[in-house]
Amino acid sequence: MREDAVEATVAEEPAVMNDPTAQGTRASEAVLLLAFWLASAAAGAGLGLPPLSGPPFAAISHIAVHNLPRVPEMLLHPIGAETTAEVCKGYEPDRERVLVEALLAGGLNNRLVRVGVASTPYSRMALIKLQMMSRNGGVWSLAALEQDVMTCLDSVFWLEPDVEHVDIWAVVPETLAEDREKHLPVFSASVSRDRYAQCGGTDTSPAQRLSRLGHIRFSPLLLTYCPEILTVQGWSNLPRGAIIDPPQSSQQYEYSHLEVPARKNGRAERAPVKVVVRLPEDHPRVALTIDDGPNPLVTPLLLDVLAQLKVKATFFLVGSQAEYFPELAARIAAEGHEIANHTYSHARLPDVERRWACAEIKAAERVLWRITGERTTLFRPPGGRATADTLHLTEALGYTTVLWTHNSCDWQYSDPAKIVAAATSHQRPGSIILMHQDGLASCHALPAIVESYRRAGLRFVTLSEGLGPSDVRRMRPSDILPLLSKSHLWVE
Repeated sequence: MREDAVEATVAEEPAVMNDPTAQGTRASEAVLLLAFWLASAAAGAGLGLPPLSGPPFAAISHIAVHNLPRVPEMLLHPIGAETTAEVCKGYEPDRERVLVEALLAGGLNNRLVRVGVASTPYSRMALIKLQMMSRNGGVWSLAALEQDVMTCLDSVFWLEPDVEHVDIWAVVPETLAEDREKHLPVFSASVSRDRYAQCGGTDTSPAQRLSRLGHIRFSPLLLTYCPEILTVQGWSNLPRGAIIDPPQSSQQYEYSHLEVPARKNGRAERAPVKVVVRLPEDHPRVALTIDDGPNPLVTPLLLDVLAQLKVKATFFLVGSQAEYFPELAARIAAEGHEIANHTYSHARLPDVERRWACAEIKAAERVLWRITGERTTLFRPPGGRATADTLHLTEALGYTTVLWTHNSCDWQYSDPAKIVAAATSHQRPGSIILMHQDGLASCHALPAIVESYRRAGLRFVTLSEGLGPSDVRRMRPSDILPLLSKSHLWVE
C-alpha cells in the first residue's frame, strides 16, 4: 500500500444509475462489479449512511481480482476534436485559449474535451473536462489520470492568478446517437485555490497531491478497468478522500425491495394532498428556490453570488448530479442552504412506470442524505410534470410538493435582463421564485433579482424558514395541476 493512499471507502447503495456497458456486458465484468458490491456491503453492514462530513465510509479489506476486462470500444470512442477551437467553451475565449494551448502542449495522457473560464462580479472560476483514454493495452490508468488532474490544476492556478476554483472531471461516452452524444462522468474533483495551495508543490508526486484535495469521486465503471486499483491488498491505491458510488448491474432501475405505495383510485384519487403554493402573505418574506444540478462551474459561481448577497436558498437537487459531483452538493449544504428532492435522473414522473417513479424519489433521497446528511421532505416534480397519481405517490413517500409563484424562465433565456423581468414582476410577500443552476445567465441575473425584492422591503428565507405547520395546504390534484402550467400565480 503506497504511503499517500488509504483504503478507499464505499457508500451504502444509494441510488440507481445507468450503466453504458449494461447491454452486452461480459460475465467477467458482471462478476467484478458484484465483487465490489458484496465487499462494500459486508464491510458497511450496520453503519447507515453517513454524510461526507461525518464518520468515514466503510473500508474494503480484501478483494482478489482475476481476468481484468478490457475497456469496451464504445467507451473509447473519441469525443470531439482535440483542437483549441473545439475545446474552448467560449465564455472567456482569450483566457480559455491560453489554457487549452498550455494543456495540449503539456502532453496529457487522457483526451482534453472542454475548457471553460467564467466570472461574475464576485469571482472567476474554471472547468476542465477530460475523456478517459486507454494508452496501455485496453485498460485505464489511475496514475495517468492523477498526473493529468494535477497538470490541469497547476496550469489553471499558475496561468490564471484570479481564478479561485476549478472543477475537473473525466467522462466516457454514454450514448453515440447521431443527433446527440451523451457523456457519463466517471471521476470528479472540485478544488478551491486555498485547497490547492495545501496539496504540495510539483516536487511532490501527483498521487500524494491528489490525496490532499478532499473528496474525490470515482465511479465503479472507471474502477472496473483500472488494474492499479484492483489489487489483492484491496483498494490501496486510491487516494485519501476517495468516494465510490455503488455499481449498478442494469440500465433499468433495480429496486425490487422497494415497497411501492398502493395506487389510489376513484374518490381516493381526488382526495387532497399536501402542497406549498406560496409562503404566508402576512410576513415580508420571499423564498428563492433553485432546481437541477449541481453542475460544474455554474454551481460554485452561483454559491459565491449567494454568499456575497447573504441569501440562503432552497436547492432542489438531482440525485445523479449530486452523485457525479458530491463535493459541490456537500458545499451547498455546508453553506447553509436547504436541500430538497428533484428526483434521481430528472425524470418526468408521468412518463415512467409507477415503481420507477417511486424509485426516482427514494433514490434521490438516499443519495442526498449520504452526501449532505440532510433528510429531504420537500419535492418539486421536474418540468412541473405531475398527475393526480404522482402527487399522491409523492405524499405517500413523505413529501410535500412545492410549486412557485414566479418562474424566472432562466432555462429558456440567455439574456439576464429577461430573467430578471420574469422573476420580479408582480412582487409581493409570500413569493416563491423558481430558478435553475444550468447556465451563467442565472448567475448574472441573480444580484438584480435580489436587489429588486429587497428594495420592495422583502426578506429572503428558505422554504422551511418561511413555512409553519399550518402554512402547508391540502389541495385536490385537480386544483394543483393547472397551477403547474403557470409562470406567475400572482397574475390572474
